[in-house]
Amino acid sequence: MKFLKFTLKIALFCAFAFTLFLILDALYPLNLDMLNKQKSRILYDRNGEILNMQISDDQIWRFYASADEIPPRLKQSAIYFEDRYFYYHFGVNPASILRAATYNFTQNFTKKSEGNVERVGASTITMQVARMMRPKQRSYKNKIIEIFNAFQLEWHFSKDEILGMYFNLAPYGGNIEGVKTAAYFYFKKDLRELSNAQIALLSVIPKNPNKNRLDRKSNINALKNRLISQLREGGVISQSEYERALAEPFSPKRYAAPNYAPHYALLAFNNYKMQNFTAKDDVNFTQNLEQGGTPGATTGPGTEATPTREAADAEATSDMMPVVVELSLARDTALNEGDAVALASTTVPGSPAALADEALLAAIIDSGEQIEGLSTTVHSATGVPVGREAAESWTGATAVRVSQSQAPSVRIAADGSRREVPAQARREVVLVLVPDPWRVAEVLQAD
Repeated sequence: MKFLKFTLKIALFCAFAFTLFLILDALYPLNLDMLNKQKSRILYDRNGEILNMQISDDQIWRFYASADEIPPRLKQSAIYFEDRYFYYHFGVNPASILRAATYNFTQNFTKKSEGNVERVGASTITMQVARMMRPKQRSYKNKIIEIFNAFQLEWHFSKDEILGMYFNLAPYGGNIEGVKTAAYFYFKKDLRELSNAQIALLSVIPKNPNKNRLDRKSNINALKNRLISQLREGGVISQSEYERALAEPFSPKRYAAPNYAPHYALLAFNNYKMQNFTAKDDVNFTQNLEQGGTPGATTGPGTEATPTREAADAEATSDMMPVVVELSLARDTALNEGDAVALASTTVPGSPAALADEALLAAIIDSGEQIEGLSTTVHSATGVPVGREAAESWTGATAVRVSQSQAPSVRIAADGSRREVPAQARREVVLVLVPDPWRVAEVLQAD
């Protein structure tokens, strides 16, 4: 009898909680705007090769992958690393929360005096999607909202739909968003072409995207090997696949966006923009461009007006705005973080630009200062003829006239005092860039 009463109370409580959830779900529906962000656009030539790309207006590279584009092994890899019980919980894993709370509580007592408190999280993939859809500062209140949003996601969407959202919204370092985007810029491959080692590398980035990004030196290879071992133990990959994945070499690198036929591409992109496409229509917009049609028209492959990459190679000047913006953002981030390796990745080794940046960062470090808030705005970037000396010094060099300015920044001294650095007015310089990947070799004063 007591057992029946207890069971009835539990049932009534669950019914009340579910009814309350339905009411709150109706009053505070999910904000799905983050699922309709503007995508970056791709233009193919009539042979099906990528001719050009255009970054989204918020300066994020973003290509969304459809459900059938995501390989099953990529799904398995991400689940093994992020949320082993993804298909079994209802958005929140109570066991993980309890384990994380116990561990973090213990750490507060055992390592607080050492100033080395390590914390572990308990966020499921669904909770991460909820956080990416509603980015906010971390607090107990926002964590409760995140959990409620996770319940909503589980109520309204299937597990595979939630996993698709995760792969499209997850950050992969710098201004790369979404696993399809990361596969292109880090490996220059489609998702179906990725090796097991590359899948594992992409699976571990979102845990700490700025630290684990693949264009910087880090311990990500150790994380990859750990995940590969887990996949072998779980029977996801065979012993031979495991051995090949461990032996596959990896070096930090990020490919530049292609910039063939820049004038044609700019005309195509601008003509489509003038048609006032909404974020929802943007998918069709991208598909039309991907079909390689005439600028401003919706046509299929084989259109004679579409140039080939071979023909585009003959163009002497180019609109290098996306390349310059990427390099500028990477340089600002490296200086703000005092990251010498990341800073070096923006310049040609041994070049005047590299030596100047090395000297600048060394002077900052020697002074004991840190930079905060350094932000360069690129107003325009236009191809100009390469000088004879630069052409002889740097194979494949491209010269770009850049108009840029800098917002006010702050220098923080070792004692914590802060000194404001005034804004830098708009000025023009000429950058000598070397491709594969694009890096700065020289910075010259514009005439």
